[in-house]
Amino acid sequence: MIAGMGYDEVVSILGGDFDTNYGMTFHDADDFLVERGYAISRRWKYKRGNVVRTPWPPEPWAEVHLVQAQMVGGNHFLIWQHTSSGPAIFDPNRPIGQKLHGLSEPCYVEIGHVAGIHKLV
Repeated sequence: MIAGMGYDEVVSILGGDFDTNYGMTFHDADDFLVERGYAISRRWKYKRGNVVRTPWPPEPWAEVHLVQAQMVGGNHFLIWQHTSSGPAIFDPNRPIGQKLHGLSEPCYVEIGHVAGIHKLV
């Protein structure tokens, strides 16, 4: 979606580098995006000394972000996009169009990191 492709298309491009048992890691996502002309600026929940960054989650700083959300059963990525009507969150585990109230939804046990995605070329 960020690079103008759906999830299945990205998986087919990654081929043998993609582990269908565990999904895409942030390393996979970074490599994929950098190879297509994007830069990533990442903020982690924990700063040096295992101190929680405040405020957390952060305010958006890019037009689109890739967010690692921990849920019961594992982690997955959300797309957090700044739109003319405010922030919009796209969660692959939710029906399209379902309204999310932000990154503080009760189903998200923890937001581990947020990556701002910036198109360079």
